[in-house]
Amino acid sequence: MDRDVVIESASGQRIMVRLGDQIGRTGAQGEVHEVADYPEAAAKIIHDPRRQRVAQRLDAMLVGPLAWTTRQGLLRVAWPVGRVRRRSDDQVIGYLLPRLRGPEHVELPRILDNRYRSRLLPGSSWLWYLQLGADLALTVADVGRQGHVIGDLAPPNVFVTRAAVATIVDVDGWQIRDPRGVTALPCAFSRDEYTAPEHLDDPSSGELRRPQSDWWALAVILGQLLFLGVHPFGGVLLNADAPREESDNVRERRCWLLGDREVELPTWSPPRDLLPATLLRLFEACFDSGYAQPDRRPSPGEWAKAFEDTQSDLTTCARRPLHVYARSSPSCPWCLLVANGHPDRFPLPGQAAQAPAQPPRPPARAASVVGASPSPASSAVPPAPRVAAPPTRRAPHAAPTLRANSTVQARTVGVAVVIAIIIIVAIIALVAL
Repeated sequence: MDRDVVIESASGQRIMVRLGDQIGRTGAQGEVHEVADYPEAAAKIIHDPRRQRVAQRLDAMLVGPLAWTTRQGLLRVAWPVGRVRRRSDDQVIGYLLPRLRGPEHVELPRILDNRYRSRLLPGSSWLWYLQLGADLALTVADVGRQGHVIGDLAPPNVFVTRAAVATIVDVDGWQIRDPRGVTALPCAFSRDEYTAPEHLDDPSSGELRRPQSDWWALAVILGQLLFLGVHPFGGVLLNADAPREESDNVRERRCWLLGDREVELPTWSPPRDLLPATLLRLFEACFDSGYAQPDRRPSPGEWAKAFEDTQSDLTTCARRPLHVYARSSPSCPWCLLVANGHPDRFPLPGQAAQAPAQPPRPPARAASVVGASPSPASSAVPPAPRVAAPPTRRAPHAAPTLRANSTVQARTVGVAVVIAIIIIVAIIALVAL
């Protein structure tokens, strides 16, 4: 691949840049590269740009303001800010976007992995997951208001910060509503374990989807947040001879979260009764009555309100200050796990949690990410996160471990990313003159 490419702004102004090293893994649809001299930017190069209709997608995505991609000054959607063209034939082969860098931004699967949670979020509690769930739900609601459908809404496509802020990446695979009135461009695929039942037979069919398909995927992710990585349709049938895929349980409507006693979970799984009644009713509405009737699934706004309400109805364990749980729980669910011989899910800083005997199965399908190290779900030792760099041409500088509730620092990083978008577009305009 020729590393010298042309960057084109939404208004058609161009500059030539050189692509740097690849960032993270090669994904199903493309790979992400550094942009030489511009550490605040990244370029995603699509494997098959014609088949993926990248040019048409960018024509639709680069129309209109970007204000909806941020909220409270923080980036929530890593939206394209320019086209990447091959220099030899001028073909659109990808797009320019703001780069999310660790350790300020971490891929969600790392936070769902019990082996690394306490290292990445020292001093955190269940409250952090409620805050993150509410924030993600609000962002999914913002996407829906734009008329888009995420399609492949899954943890590998979500980055999080220490202030429980979620940013969605890999937007080139979305179902895009063209504001010019052109027929929507369908999403390319979705992971089976997050695909709504109505699309599960063929997630790559190219069939147009309704927003309710995202509502299903959102509920699955929210369930994983609340139960620290355990998939709502995870587990195996009692006396089963082999493990089952989550999608198999979805097809057969086997959901332990709805009280299916024939589904067996690892003994270290948090107890079902940690949920307050309001949240349990929403899961029932989505996975039971909403299974075959998508309109009955709770909207992202309903999820956000329920997660926010739960935050105001928590209690703290008298024995362990980081054991926070719903007042409706009969006892501290985290102490119960410890009493049964399992590692403390929320240890005090310096008291590293051990890995459970059977960590949750990682997502089966890899996806390209923006500025992330490879997911450690399949490795014994997690890779060191990339060192952060400010949105200038200076060398990187060290940054602290991802922590919860550092709102000021996270807001500074988010504002820097937003400013970086403006800088990128301004640079293209100035150089092109």
